[in-house]
Amino acid sequence: MSGIKKVQMEKDNYKLIAEEKILNIHNENNDFIEDPNEFIPHQSNEYNNSNTNLIETESETCLNGSESISKDFDSVNSEVTSINNQIIVLEPNNPVMMRFQNTLKHHLLKQRENLQNELLTQDGIIRFKQNEKTSLINEINNIACRVETQYTLLNEFHRMKLELEAAKEQVETYINHGKHRYTEISIKTTVETKKFEVFKRQLDCSQGLVKELTKYEKEQETTFNICNQKKSQAKHFKKKLLNEQQKQDLLLLSLTQEILRLEDRMKQLGEQAETKYNERELLKQKVMDSSTDLDSINGDNTKITLLWNDVLINIQQRDKSFRKIKNDFHYKRSVQEEFHKNDNLINVSNKLKYEQNNLQNSLKICLDKFNNLKDEYSKLIQMTEFQHQNLDQVLFDQKSIQNKINALLLTLNTKSNEKLKYEEDSLDELKKQLFSNSFSTQINNKISELKIQNKEHELVLVEAENNLSQVLLKLEQYRNTSFNLEKDIKENTKYLNDQGFVLSALDSELNKIYTEIKNKSRQIDLENKKLETMKKKLEEGTSTTPQIQIDQVRYKINEVEKKIDSIKQSWVQKQNKNVQLLDQRNKQFNEFNKVCKYASVMDTKNIKIELEIVSLYKVADQYKRTLINMRNTILKLNENCSNNKGKSNQMLNENEWIQYSYLAELKENEKQCLEYMDRLKLLKNELNDTKNVYIEKQRESKSWDSKVQMLVEMKKEIKKKEGDSGDIDAMKNEIHRMQIRESQLKKNLEKIMLDLEACISRREMIYNKVAANDVRLKGKSEAKQKFLKKLDDLRLSIKKIKMVTIINS
Repeated sequence: MSGIKKVQMEKDNYKLIAEEKILNIHNENNDFIEDPNEFIPHQSNEYNNSNTNLIETESETCLNGSESISKDFDSVNSEVTSINNQIIVLEPNNPVMMRFQNTLKHHLLKQRENLQNELLTQDGIIRFKQNEKTSLINEINNIACRVETQYTLLNEFHRMKLELEAAKEQVETYINHGKHRYTEISIKTTVETKKFEVFKRQLDCSQGLVKELTKYEKEQETTFNICNQKKSQAKHFKKKLLNEQQKQDLLLLSLTQEILRLEDRMKQLGEQAETKYNERELLKQKVMDSSTDLDSINGDNTKITLLWNDVLINIQQRDKSFRKIKNDFHYKRSVQEEFHKNDNLINVSNKLKYEQNNLQNSLKICLDKFNNLKDEYSKLIQMTEFQHQNLDQVLFDQKSIQNKINALLLTLNTKSNEKLKYEEDSLDELKKQLFSNSFSTQINNKISELKIQNKEHELVLVEAENNLSQVLLKLEQYRNTSFNLEKDIKENTKYLNDQGFVLSALDSELNKIYTEIKNKSRQIDLENKKLETMKKKLEEGTSTTPQIQIDQVRYKINEVEKKIDSIKQSWVQKQNKNVQLLDQRNKQFNEFNKVCKYASVMDTKNIKIELEIVSLYKVADQYKRTLINMRNTILKLNENCSNNKGKSNQMLNENEWIQYSYLAELKENEKQCLEYMDRLKLLKNELNDTKNVYIEKQRESKSWDSKVQMLVEMKKEIKKKEGDSGDIDAMKNEIHRMQIRESQLKKNLEKIMLDLEACISRREMIYNKVAANDVRLKGKSEAKQKFLKKLDDLRLSIKKIKMVTIINS
């Protein structure tokens, strides 16, 4: 019985030791599991590779520990059941005791190996953290390098600005040199045009059409009165044109001033478009008037040619009549005078032909000029249409840009306020979290430096918005960096999504492990209750076991407990270190996430700023293009005005010379008219003389008739007296011949008189037609002068605008 009691006592002691070991292991596992539950939500939000590795190692150690505990517990239970069944005193050399000791050793060795593996994993995690730290330092250094490069770029932009200003000054000097050269060339052209006008005057002095104009003084007075009326009308019209030109000059000056101001550009362009539309309508009307004038001139020229052909035909007929008169009559004086008149008329006709050719050439030149003006007018219309389209596009783009800018400014203000709030909150949290370590102080200093640098960057960006042209190269670098950052962000998001799936899988596995641990704890509680019942039963029985064996077993158990305690302490220390490292890692992850968020916010701001800069750059390009187009059009108009200025001056000089020449020719014509009147009086006197001669000859013929009759009577009487009839017949025949000849001469004289009257009437008709055509040509020339004066005024206004634009620029 004593042996049985000893065995039972050993059994109870062994159960107690096993229960203590199981409880310690269970508590350790529970502590280990509770710690990860505290950090799992933080880790699921941190998204890092080290977290997953650490969770995997911890889960593996937990699983290995639980498996080893379950195996040991099964072995102990099997041994206890076998002991309960046998109830035999075990000696130290007993194979059961040896087996038990071997299992304990194996279990402890496994725990040691597991602890070493955990230490190695934690060392790897620490190294990984150090690598992350170095990578963060490298990123900060890269950011500082980028900032330095940006400062260098800004210095280069300033240098480029100075170079552009120098180039602008050089261009202005070249423009001034070109202007001086243009003035010299214009002076030379004016001198040459004056010489050409002198030669032209010398050539035009030989015109002979104007010699036979304005015979009557009444027609001259009427023409002078009409001219005076037209001059008065022209003066009134000039006054109106001057007023309109002043208005146009004011409008153009306002346009030049408003081009420099971007805010009032819309109004100025609208006014300019209206003025150009009115000018286009005026030019259309002028072109129509000029076209009608040209058509009328062409019709008049055709009529003049036909009239001159009729004149030539009449002259030829007159020559024939004069030839007949020469053969029939021997009136030398009259024939010679008619010959002289015919020669003068032939000269006049030749002169008229020559002048007609000159007029045709001048008409061709005028037509060429008119075609050139039409081409220029079509170009001006196209330019005005293109400018209208550009104006509409500029207006629409400006409105859209203003709306976008207002919206972007509101978003920038709101986001800047949100940014400041988030930065203040993040700085407060970082200060609270990072005051403990020296590394945290360094990070705080670096963050403050980064904040200062970011403020400086914001100031630089504000300056860059005002200097759009200087930020082009900087934009390209920002685009490349933003593109790389977007790639990195996409890769990190993909990696974090993968880690999220892994963490969800690990959470499910941990839940399964928790359920298994709860089931095993229930089983252990049941077994503990069974052991307590067994202890009570054994206490009731006798304990008659040898004390030596009990002491040895207790000594060994104490040694094992000491080792377990030392292992527990080391494990607890390492676990505390792991907890500290986890805290540091969580803090670093929070800092990294904040930095990432800040970087993403800055990236979005940079992208928005880039878009704004690009849009503003496009607007600036559009405005530059419109300004360049306006300048080109102004230069073209100035060129046209300069080209036409010489023509206008020529035409004015020609008009003045023509006026003086017409006045001189009118005076000469007056003299010639007086001479012609004298000649007509002479001709009338000659006609009277011829009539008197004719009357005398008729009287002579009558006297001769009377004489003939007397002779016939005398012959009859002589025949009666003498009876000779031969001589009387001969005298009768001669008298009959003389009568026939007299009748022929009378008819010839009547024809000559009729021809002279017809020539005089035709001469008067031709003169009247030429005078009427000259009056028409004078009216058309006045209209042309008005049109040319208007063109000169427009050119002067355009030159004034160009000078104002050059002065303002």
